[in-house]
Amino acid sequence: KEKPDPHRIAARLALGLWDSIPDDQLAKAAREGKLAKRPEVAAQARRMLKDLRTRTKVQGFFHHWLDMDSERDLLKDSKLYPGFNKGSIADLRRSLNLFIEEVVWSEDSDYRQLLLARHLPLNASLAKLYGKSVEGEGFARVEFDPKQRAGLITHPYLLSSFAYPNNSSPIHRGVFLTRQMMGRSLKPPPQAVSFKDDELDPSLSMREKVTQVTKDRVCMGCHGTINSLGFSLENYDALGRWRNKENEKPIDATTDYETEDGKTIRLAGARNLAEFAARNEGSQKAFVRHLFHYMVKQPVDAYGKDALENLHRQFKKSQFNVKSLIIEIVCTASMHGLEKPNP
Repeated sequence: KEKPDPHRIAARLALGLWDSIPDDQLAKAAREGKLAKRPEVAAQARRMLKDLRTRTKVQGFFHHWLDMDSERDLLKDSKLYPGFNKGSIADLRRSLNLFIEEVVWSEDSDYRQLLLARHLPLNASLAKLYGKSVEGEGFARVEFDPKQRAGLITHPYLLSSFAYPNNSSPIHRGVFLTRQMMGRSLKPPPQAVSFKDDELDPSLSMREKVTQVTKDRVCMGCHGTINSLGFSLENYDALGRWRNKENEKPIDATTDYETEDGKTIRLAGARNLAEFAARNEGSQKAFVRHLFHYMVKQPVDAYGKDALENLHRQFKKSQFNVKSLIIEIVCTASMHGLEKPNP
């Protein structure tokens, strides 16, 4: 083990939480040799967590993880979806930011609620669009039937992002779920096959169209996973509104999903998917991996072969507290090579 360098630890802490330099209090702790032990470093991290710079960086992580800052056009067919405009998109983005802030910075700060919460922050215009009502001009917490809403997975901003202008898109939604929520990698397709809706039988449902386009055995190497996850969200239209029918046909959101260890499980829609993801260790570790990489700007594997397992163990021990995980991440990065991992 190296001898602890308090100034280097302070610099790593400030970079990890703020993308900045140590403040006076952190620099003073370094000068006085009060950053030699993990409890001392963790105490500084807890203090720094309350700073607006940390909140801004964590918000940036969620924008990155959820692919919110791409150049994707969320506008829809105005004939099919009247009343949905650029103002609606801005309001949905605000709603998603408010939801994330509420869950992450609450006292519980429970990662699982990011996937399982049954409410949305909505203002009056969004509430009208999604079949609810809100008084006043601000955003209010609106409860939904738990079958119809499950946290980030069914937030209308994300469902709208990964959809066509005129309908849902199980492929786009499935790729997002596979990579971001499940933490699984996808190989580039051996050949590009475009989805040409206008060349397909108009009497087919979106699920039937996607099944037809991707039925080739070569495609199903990845689409077996993509489709099974994407189909679980077929109860949601291009705006992320709940629907029971599409193209005059009953929605079928039941799928068979093959897990990374080769087991096949039946998923009966979005809520079922969210419950599986919330308790699945692969999904939990994927979240830890994504968050570590964003905060530290290096992969967690660079910090030792056991770093991810140690962080995941502490994450579980904290009842999946996101704030506690952030502290563990910056402590691990700041004290790398200087200490034994937490038992």
